[in-house]
Amino acid sequence: MKIIVQFSDNETVLLNATPEETLFDAAKRQGLRWPIDCAEGVCGSCKCQIISGTVDHGFYTDEALTQEEITAGYALGCQTRAKSDLIVSLRMPLARLRRAAPPMLSAHIVRLDTVAKDTVHLVLQLNQPIEFLPGQYAKLKVPGSNDWRAYSFTNIPNHDQVGMLIRLLPSGQMSDYLRRAQVGEVLELTGPHGIFFMRDYSSPAVMIAGGTGLGPMLSMLQTLAADDRASAMQSARLLYGVNDAAEIACLDILEAVKKKLPGFSWTISVANASAQYRQGFATDLLDDFTAADVASTTFYLCGPPPMIDAGRAKLKNLGVSEEKIIYEKFIASQ
Repeated sequence: MKIIVQFSDNETVLLNATPEETLFDAAKRQGLRWPIDCAEGVCGSCKCQIISGTVDHGFYTDEALTQEEITAGYALGCQTRAKSDLIVSLRMPLARLRRAAPPMLSAHIVRLDTVAKDTVHLVLQLNQPIEFLPGQYAKLKVPGSNDWRAYSFTNIPNHDQVGMLIRLLPSGQMSDYLRRAQVGEVLELTGPHGIFFMRDYSSPAVMIAGGTGLGPMLSMLQTLAADDRASAMQSARLLYGVNDAAEIACLDILEAVKKKLPGFSWTISVANASAQYRQGFATDLLDDFTAADVASTTFYLCGPPPMIDAGRAKLKNLGVSEEKIIYEKFIASQ
């Protein structure tokens, strides 16, 4: 079967697929790096839109693909198999998908700072600078195992030091390791990964972060603060939510961004009662917005699935188009 894939940069690729192959498998076999993270039908990062043709959607969770999205023609590339010739749309430029696989890198710990309750900022020294898009992540290998964990970069791209904001769980392989880790220890990582990244440097941006979902926003904000193109941005606003005030992290970085990016502001919400901060969730802060506020604005959301779903629903009610909502769901890994 023939699969025509259309990209956001007006490029088109023709693929051939067997009935047994998923769209991802067919693309991989023919040298196209389809955007993908979990490959299990649970994260939604490989989502595409079927413009014409029929498919078998395979396995997927409701968090990765809703019935409303299926009705609108969306499918997961890692699970979907063609039942006829297809025309498929991917909201990605072709140029970003024809690259070699991310390399395996070695790095050593230079800092491991506790920055909030159950939260550390891990800083690694690489042998060479790593190029990534602000918002992307790396996969770290858990020392002494074959397991990997994904953490977003918190720093500006193209540096030989990278930071990651990590929540320490009560029990878990990586959390237990980080509690005893020492400066100088070596870690393996691959990257960059992911399709959550800053799309536009010149239009207003609202970033909605839940917990350590702040990590990729720090990379985006620091990149904006260091980029001359950001001077044309009308505003950048961060809506940051945590469960308890003790979990608020990296205010020093936000203050530094504010000094370089005058149009930047942030609001913090705390789920549990707090005398200093507004009570509620990060997405509750969207209740202050009107349809006029969101015109020409791109929204970036990173946090647990319920937060993402609530945020997308509120933005849709405000009239924000799907193309202006960039999101990444995450579940804390042990």
